[in-house]
Amino acid sequence: MKDVLRKVQPRSFLDIAALNALYRPGPMQFIDDYSECKHGRKAITYIFPELEEILGETYGIIVYQEQVMRIAVRIAGFSLAKADTLRKAMGKKKKEMIDREGENFIKGAVAKGFPKAKARKLWDQIVPFAKYGFNKSHSVAYAKVAYLTAYLKAHYPAHFMAAMLTSEVANTDKLRQYLGRCRQMGIDILPPDINRSRPQFTVDDDGIRFGLSAIKGVGVAAVEPILAARKQEGGFESLSHCLRSLPSRAVNHKVLECLVKAGSFDAFEVPRNGIITHLDELMDLTGREREQRELGQGFLFDALMSESLEQDLKGAEPAEESVRLGWERDVLGFYFSGHPLDSYGEQLARFADCTIAELPKRLEAGAERATVGGLVSSLKVIPIKKAGRNQGRRMAVWQLEDATGSVRVVAFPDTFESAEKVLLDGQPVLVVATLKGEGEHVELSADEVAALDGVARRKASALRVVLDLNEVNESLLERVREYLLDHPGDLPVRFELIRGGSFKARLVPPPALAVDASQTTREGLKDLVGNGWSEFEFDSEARNGLPKPPPAENTTGDEADVVN
Repeated sequence: MKDVLRKVQPRSFLDIAALNALYRPGPMQFIDDYSECKHGRKAITYIFPELEEILGETYGIIVYQEQVMRIAVRIAGFSLAKADTLRKAMGKKKKEMIDREGENFIKGAVAKGFPKAKARKLWDQIVPFAKYGFNKSHSVAYAKVAYLTAYLKAHYPAHFMAAMLTSEVANTDKLRQYLGRCRQMGIDILPPDINRSRPQFTVDDDGIRFGLSAIKGVGVAAVEPILAARKQEGGFESLSHCLRSLPSRAVNHKVLECLVKAGSFDAFEVPRNGIITHLDELMDLTGREREQRELGQGFLFDALMSESLEQDLKGAEPAEESVRLGWERDVLGFYFSGHPLDSYGEQLARFADCTIAELPKRLEAGAERATVGGLVSSLKVIPIKKAGRNQGRRMAVWQLEDATGSVRVVAFPDTFESAEKVLLDGQPVLVVATLKGEGEHVELSADEVAALDGVARRKASALRVVLDLNEVNESLLERVREYLLDHPGDLPVRFELIRGGSFKARLVPPPALAVDASQTTREGLKDLVGNGWSEFEFDSEARNGLPKPPPAENTTGDEADVVN
């Protein structure tokens, strides 16, 4: 849709409504005509001049059901009720009804003085509309929502993204994607804070504050008394003050533990590890202090034992980073204050082609393979029971996660056997895989799996530069050549020329053309090659796109069978 909008360049609300109706399987074929006519590169023609007042806003193209009804009334003399019958026939795609209405349309047009041949030609234009007709009232409603949300995103990006995050509070994968998008937009994501967070995500100091109800194990029922106590107390001055201010039994041990693990009390500068270890003691002390206050007894000598304990806990040893990140993943659904892959940034920049969030775009662009890094999670090893060459062997299925998202990965027996030692939950790995799926749904069929630890020592054998022949010209090739020569190194270059998935050619330049394949070099190359891309090659058949050996026998139990 983004490509369509760039092509058409809508300048009015009616353009947005029309594109909503055109961007669907049937009428997509008319988008190019709409664009060409809109920009004056193609003449707008009408079979009858009377059609201009009906089709003028869509540049002579029938887009809406309402336009068919108006044509039937204006040209064939149909009543509005009869025109609606025609609309219903087209909506139901009943050929007998459409043919019957067609005869009535032509007779009515002739009766109004229009030439029969032209009336039939107009009907022949209307009939294909039955395959895709969309009513304008719906399209305008969708267009209004699209326009308003686009306006909010452009002018109030933080508020827009806060609303998007709140709408997907129960969907961890979507939250992770939107949080990644916020970072790309330069919007800071602020951690949950017991003194500043609301139930939902909110804008706070030009960033977005994490909502308390988005923390797993902390429902709205637990958040409400926290906010009420915070309002009554004018804010919490300490962890003990917070616990003491909450109504008895309003917030249980489990909820408080989830709040601590999420970092909601970090502003009080007490290590999370210390709070969790002494949470029962803190709850007991603050509970007794609350009872004394409610009985009007005050606090003995104004000494608050919970405050003293909290002060002592400030010197507690913080939890190790891996433990802290694990807590965040447990209660937020993802890593927040850091990521276990952060220490592998250099390796990922050098050897990974893209992030997990970028996989759908890679698939859409025509890429067949990708190299991505991530953590193994939810690993399942499956014995194959079907008769065939793989019977008795094992395969594996797992989720590969990085800071941008997660993707399902399948490793068939050959790949699993070579990678079994590195496939462990929590293990950072580099996966070379074949892309499967369509649209936003992508899965990976692993060809190689390697531990990220030490991957820098296992250099790629070449840098493959993929060029789209629809964009290639002599000037582009010269710019690419000059760029590569300006970034010399020890990694050989290979060119792959493609055209719409139907043609592919591989070119091997002289050995002298070798580059420094750093992230900076590859980013600069990406800017040059348009819809093309660059990716690392490894010394393996799977990675270099060569055919796999045929199965040992033609029986069930092959890879396709296992997937199904």
